[in-house]
Amino acid sequence: MPYKNKKKQERVKKRIIKNVQADKTEKATKQYKKYRKKIDGASAKFPEIKEKNEGKFTAWVEKNMGGMDTCKAASKIMRSRTKKYSPAVVKMANYANNFGCKTKKEDGASMGYFGHGKESDRMKEFKAKQNAKKAKLKASRSASDGASVKDPDIKAAKKQIRKGANVLGGGNIVDDFGSKHGYHSKKTSELDNSRLVQRKKRQYRKDEAKANIKNYRGKENRKGFKSDEHTKAMSDITGKKFTAKDGNKQRKQEIKDIKQTTKTRNKKSKKYAKANRIVAKAKKM
Repeated sequence: MPYKNKKKQERVKKRIIKNVQADKTEKATKQYKKYRKKIDGASAKFPEIKEKNEGKFTAWVEKNMGGMDTCKAASKIMRSRTKKYSPAVVKMANYANNFGCKTKKEDGASMGYFGHGKESDRMKEFKAKQNAKKAKLKASRSASDGASVKDPDIKAAKKQIRKGANVLGGGNIVDDFGSKHGYHSKKTSELDNSRLVQRKKRQYRKDEAKANIKNYRGKENRKGFKSDEHTKAMSDITGKKFTAKDGNKQRKQEIKDIKQTTKTRNKKSKKYAKANRIVAKAKKM
């Protein structure tokens, strides 16, 4: 167990939930990430080389350094204080020095491990080990969260959303999902608070605001706010003289209000959904 005892672990859990309930989302998120890292025992991952870059440094050493051992060549380049080597070579040497040569002792690998363009057997073996570690870490995370395989109903709904189904407005998929599985059910809450749905909702509000602003900037609205009918009506409401210039100011203020309202709603919605996701994760701990 990463914590000294169960009591300490429980105290950390309670602290996270307390911060979520107190609307301290940022603090709770940092605490939860720290907690997950301790539980999973996650360590620094070995950054994999892109397939197109495999064997480049080994080939360069053979060509330019007379067949010197790759690890020795990397060390020599990094020790060099001159500008003899190009930035690309220094970058490759730095990678080899910091990762390839260090894992050599741990995994019994040599720099030939990274191949000469083609993937060697040892590289395949190394990748298999890395994938096994990732799978083990994922399994431990699922077990500690009490999580199971993703709900097929939520998965199907998300698939429809990715294809272009509405998440706001009339006949949207979230309302349909709620009517089928219960508006206050955990399933509906999970779907509604998901990053995908929240992202789509924010985009929907932005598009709606753009359409309204475009309408306010149109010729008809420009004339409408300056018209005698409008100025007379506003003069009666305010009890003051209302000119065409005042009408134009009113129209511009309406545009500003639309922008600000959309921004505020999106910000609040994002914060609320994030807090709900953290609460759901904290409850599974």
